[in-house]
Formats: sequence, structure tokens, C-alpha cells
Amino acid sequence: MTHAALLLAVLAMAVADVRGQDVIPQPEKQETGKGFFVLSRNTAFVSNLKRQDAQAFKGMVDALRAQSSAPQTENTVIKLISEHRRGKAWEDVGLQSYRLTVSPDSVVARAPTTTGLFYALQTLGQLADNGRIACTRIADRPRFKYRGLMLDCSRHFWSPAFIKKQIDAMARLKLNRLHLHLVDGGGWRLEIKKYPQLTREGAYRTHSDWDEWIENGRKFCRKDTPGAYGGYYTQKEMRELVAYARAKHIVVIPEIEMPGHSNEVLHAFPELSCTGKGNGFDLCVGNPKTFTFLTDVLKEVMEIFPSEHIHIGGDEATMLYWKKCPKCMGLFRDRHFTDTLQIQSFLIGRIDSFLTARGRKMIGWDEILDSTRLSPSSVVMSWRGERGGIAAAKAGHHTVISPSRYYYLDHFQASPATEPKAIGGFSPLERVYYYDPVPAELRHTPAADRIDGVQGNLWTEYIADERQAEYMLYPRLFAIAESGWGTKTSYDRFVSRLQTILPRMGAEGYNYRAPDSDSLQQKRDQEFTVLQWNIWQEGTLIPGGYDAIVNEIDRLSPDFVTLSEVRNYHGSDFTRRLCQSLKARGKTYYSFRTDDSGLLSRYPLKDSVAVFPLNKDHGSVYKLTAQLGAHEIAVYTAHLDYLDCAYYNVRGYDGFTWKETERPTSVGEVLRLNDLSWRDNAARCFLNEARHDLEAGRMVIFGGDFNEPSHLDWTEATAYLYDHHGMVVPWTVSTLLERNGFTDGYRKVYPDVLSYPGFTYPCHNPAADITKLTWAPKADERERIDFIYYQGDNLFAIDAKLFGTGSSIVRSKAVGDRSADPIILPSGTWPTDHKGVWMKFRIKNK
Repeated sequence: MTHAALLLAVLAMAVADVRGQDVIPQPEKQETGKGFFVLSRNTAFVSNLKRQDAQAFKGMVDALRAQSSAPQTENTVIKLISEHRRGKAWEDVGLQSYRLTVSPDSVVARAPTTTGLFYALQTLGQLADNGRIACTRIADRPRFKYRGLMLDCSRHFWSPAFIKKQIDAMARLKLNRLHLHLVDGGGWRLEIKKYPQLTREGAYRTHSDWDEWIENGRKFCRKDTPGAYGGYYTQKEMRELVAYARAKHIVVIPEIEMPGHSNEVLHAFPELSCTGKGNGFDLCVGNPKTFTFLTDVLKEVMEIFPSEHIHIGGDEATMLYWKKCPKCMGLFRDRHFTDTLQIQSFLIGRIDSFLTARGRKMIGWDEILDSTRLSPSSVVMSWRGERGGIAAAKAGHHTVISPSRYYYLDHFQASPATEPKAIGGFSPLERVYYYDPVPAELRHTPAADRIDGVQGNLWTEYIADERQAEYMLYPRLFAIAESGWGTKTSYDRFVSRLQTILPRMGAEGYNYRAPDSDSLQQKRDQEFTVLQWNIWQEGTLIPGGYDAIVNEIDRLSPDFVTLSEVRNYHGSDFTRRLCQSLKARGKTYYSFRTDDSGLLSRYPLKDSVAVFPLNKDHGSVYKLTAQLGAHEIAVYTAHLDYLDCAYYNVRGYDGFTWKETERPTSVGEVLRLNDLSWRDNAARCFLNEARHDLEAGRMVIFGGDFNEPSHLDWTEATAYLYDHHGMVVPWTVSTLLERNGFTDGYRKVYPDVLSYPGFTYPCHNPAADITKLTWAPKADERERIDFIYYQGDNLFAIDAKLFGTGSSIVRSKAVGDRSADPIILPSGTWPTDHKGVWMKFRIKNK
């Protein structure tokens, strides 16, 4: 053999050795030895396990031996040695650890518990290549105690056999929690003996296709109806699934969704709706029968599932009917609530207490943080980005990180043009793999210890069958498993390991998506500007107002304009007219027809949506989507309900009639008055729509005249300024937006509320009668009610200015602004009674 040939042979052996070490998740410590252990049918099995455990593990070793075609060998042995340490292995990463030594004549696994030994055998199974196992030494333990998968069984019913198949895959990946989303608006999937109507009336629907079902009125039917789609698990079937998972060291966690996403319950029991007719999606919290129903269901659930945690959902309640419901409003008054959100908090708190009293722990989506009654043992599952997890950990709660942008497995994996139908979003394998579940804000702090782990979620609205489900799961679930276990390599090395392991899964009947060879494209930094401007009835109240609007937009040339008080007088299309006028000046803008608020974009529109259409005087929200180079952005505009403005009540004026009245005496009374408006409804509609944009990786901008101040401006520092009369008020809309991860752009740039009050209303306009510029002629009504909020990965506010005249109205007089607020003065006629807000943003490349 020539020297070159010998070198090639050695390299080939080295590659074979490396491929023989391909394991996912990557072990914490691994040393490669020389030679191979050959597993054959006469390899001995030795353990110090108790009889029942010994039999179970011998069965696993027998399964490995059966896969080997290697010739019989003498004097080889597999030894499993347990240290028999006591404790709940699923709650302690140390108890899940193991050590594995492979030498030419033996395999020895040592672990403190049978869980650790089970994981050692999973590693051994991946190392085995047709009976040959490369010699190695491994010391391994997970980073997180919770490593999970959520399977949505409501939108699509999965057979017990399919679930068992996924449990097998989870075990291979050392995942240890299977979260079953058993009930939702798409169908009730679990037999409840006390309420057979749930499965008789709510387990089958008229269409299997999600969109067709919605378009045809979300109708349920019985099993024997022609074309009926659905199914449910009997309690016996579910107990068998729980036992099957337990044998694989996996805990099954049931989810019983409440109080939203409950239209299947309301179909079966319309008396649990606010109308008594089954309308809406939310349970009636003011009805005592609702709690009787929920606790009865949970009692049966706890008999089936021994899991320490019970998931109660708690997300995305619409709350639309609660404000009109006598029972819910009675609860609101009796409990002295100040926000509709507290109705949901009341329910969550009661269910939390119910579960805690029975030795279980409540787990829920991050909306449960809104409850003021959470027990210390409650666990928060952070899905709306990281903020819920951060807030929970800082508040002392344990949390599971499951952000939709990274861990929602129903999102597209590549261009929608090349992929099966999906709900939206974009979560390619590389993005999932590189995500670190511990938020940067918590690293190296005690709160980081309260991050229990990770979970991938497969929602199934658009998952047509089992092959598509597995296509969406694999290999992204491998990436999540490695993040949960904690030891990562380069992405290229991860993909190399996948190329060894995935074909084996394919041979076992699993479907999967082959990893792309290209990495994510690098994106360059990009800047853009936004102008929020209330144009006061299209400038019609000021002579030359329309021309002034055109002049100023032409002068400032913002990339996006969010307009308030678009009226479309005489059947016109105001934003279209505005685009035509700007076009005549050489400036190209794009728009679409809106009412009450409007949008302009210098970039062509990819999409436009009426998020909260105008309803009388209760405000509006619209959205456009545009492409800025490599970045996609969603820009929203709003003009929120101008009625029931409780900040005027604080100043002695009725916020509905604008007549003088007695001032409220408490913050609670202020918030109750404020809650009569529709501003919070519009904000929640915005948040529901914006969630999908964020999941899809879009930047989100939200500009508008909110007709409500910010909680950031009504602080202890301002309590006795501007006729606040000692009030420190957590105003609803700004609090909602902040709680959901949105940042107030102006306050981000200028956090000092005393030096930079940022007043936008009432703005003095020398061309207008001063009596037309004030609603509270005897008060100091200056407020910042025009805003630009934002959210998005690597999106930063870098500059902000007010735009308008340099004075405001105080007690019916023009008063010069003496603040440090930077301002862009008008070039000529000022067309409105508001100041605008101009901002510059930067999208930074990582």
C-alpha cells in the first residue's frame, strides 16, 4: 500500500469514528477512544436493578441486540449500575445524569436513577451502527429539568398510535414532558364522564379543513353526521398513553383551556356563555356554574393524569361579551375591579387555588401573569416572546421558555412558495438551533435559576395529516432538544449529526424535512422614519389646511405616516388624494382606503388590513405591510375612542359630555370610568394581529392618537403637576402595550418625564379660535396622547422629535412650551390642534 493510500485509509477510519459519535442532544462531555464494542445476540446483560426495572431495561437492550447484524462475540457485556438515589428525577437535572463507558469488551452505564440509565441507553442506541459502537467515555447531564413538546389535539385529532410514535421520538431525544392541548375551539378531545355532552356535542365538526370550517360558521355536529370530522380519547385510552409515556420517562401534562378558546364548550353548554345562547369564545366568569363545571372537569382530569402540573391555558380571551354581561359586570362591581382584565385574573386565581389545595401546580400561558392572585408554585409558559418569562422569573415564579418566534413548529421553515400550507411565521432550523432559552436580561442573575426549560409547540390548524405533522416537527424538535439539554456545537456540526440520525428515523417510518444547506442571509443595518400626525378633520378647520398637510409631508419625507382623523368627506378617498398631491411634487407614496385613521408608505404595500374598523365614534386601527430591503415591517395606525376620556374627569370635566363635574376620588374610580371606552378593545385587537407579525419575524410600528395618556407620564413625579391632582394612574392602553412587549418610542429616547413631557395636545394654533382648541377651558389639560410604539428583534429607536407650534393651551390661554422637548416647527400654516411625533428607527444586523 502506498503512503497516500495508507493516509486515505486512516482518514476514512477517522471519519467513521467521528460518525460513530453522532449523538443528539450533544453530550456534556465526551472523549473518543480507540476501537469498537460489537453488540451481538449473545452479549450479556448485567444490572443491580430491582426485578421489574431489570426486566424493562433488559427489553431495551434486547431491542438493541435485535438491530445488530454483527457476528456473535464472546465475553461482551452491557452493565447498568444504579446508585438508587431517591427523588423526583423529572425535577432534578442531577438525577437525570449518567456516565457511559464503551470499551471493546464492555459497555458500562452508571446513573443515580433509572431515568439516567434510560438516557444512557438512548445515547447508546444513537451510537450503535449495525451493532458496532465506537469506544467512548461520556459524562452527561441536562441543562434544564423541563424539555417538552406540545401537541395540539383539538384543531386536529391525533390517534393514540400516532402520539405513541412521537413519544418514542421524544424519548430518543431525551425530552421529558408531553403537553397535550386537549380542548380548544376546534373540538373537545377528552371523555369527561360527568359531562358526556362535551364529546357528544363538541368533539366533531362539519369540516376537517380549518378555513372551510370557519368560513361555514364554525359548526359542530354529532359523530354520525355525514362528513363529520373529529374524535376524542376515552379515559381508558388516555390512561394507557400516560402509562406508555411514563415507561419512556416522559410526563404527560394535560391542558384544559380557560376562559377563552371555549366555543366548543359553549356549543355543548350555551348557559355558560355571557348571553346564555352560546355566543362568543369566552366562558362567563360571572356565572357560578362556570366554576362548578371547570372544577368538575379538573377533578376527572387529575384522576387520569398524575402529573404534578395541570395546564389551564389562560391565553387570548377576547373579553368582548364581559363588558355587556350583567353577571360579569356584577362581579366587576362587587370586587371593585378597575379593568376588564381583572375578570380573567379572578378566574385564574380561583382555579390556581383549587389545584394548589389538591397538591397540584398550575401552569399556564404567560397571560396568567396578569393575575394578582398567583400562588408561588404556579409556572408561567412564556410564548409571547421572552418578556413573560423574564417577568415571571423576576417575580419568583418558575417559567418554561416557549417563544412563538423560535419554538412554534407550525411556522414556515423556508419560503412559503416552497413549503406546505402553514399558519404563517418563519422559524427555520438555524434560527431555532441558535436561540438561547435564557434571556440575556436574566443571565448571571439568581432569576435565571427559575428558567425550568423549553418547549416546542405544534399547533395544528393547518396540519392536514400525520406526514405533515412530522415534517413540521423534525428536525426542528432535534434543535429544541439540544437547547434543552444544553450542550451545543456549531450549526454546521449539528446538521452533520442530523445527516447521520435522520435517515435512521426515515427507515423507521418517520417523515422529516431535510436541512437546508444555506445559512440565514445576513441583513444590513437600515434606518427609517415615522411620522404620527392627527390632522384634525383633514385640515378642513384651518384655511389652507390641506395644502399645509401636503407641504409638511413633502418637506419631512417620512418613510411612513400614521394619520388620525381621516374623514373621507363627500365620499372621497383622502389618503389616495394625498398620494396624488405628493406624486405631483415628485414624491411617491402608497396607501389604501381607510376611515378615521390612515397610512402612507414610501414602500409598495405587500398587504393591508382593517384590524379594528370604525364603529360610530369608537375608533379604528389599520395595518399595512411593506418590505424594507431584507426586512419586512408591519405599520399600524390608530385613532382610538375619543369618548369616556377619564383623564378629563380628573380635571373636573366629564370625559363624555365635557361638562364640569366632580373629580373622582380614587384611581380605581378613574379606571372604571376609563374602562367604559372601547380603547382597550381596539388595543387588544391590535395585539392579536401584531402577534402574528412578530411570529413571522416582522418589525411592528404602532402610531396613533390614543385619546388616553400613558402610565409613564402619570407618575409620582407628575402627581401634582398639570392638574393631575395627586393621581398616579396606570392607564389601560399604555399598560397593555408595555405588558405585551411594546416600547413607547418617545419615552425610550426621553425617559425624563419632567424635562421632556412631550405634550401633543392641545396644541396652540394661531389660525384657530382658541375656544375650539380646548375641552376643559378652566384646566391645564396638556397631555401626551399621540404615540409611536414599536417591537421587533434588533429594532432600535434612535431619535424622536415633536412636530408643531411651540406652544400649548392652558386654561384657555396660549402658553409657550418651556420644556427640553426637541421640536420641528412648521414651515407655514399649521393645520391641526395636535402636535405630531417624528421618530427615526434603526434595524441592526446581529
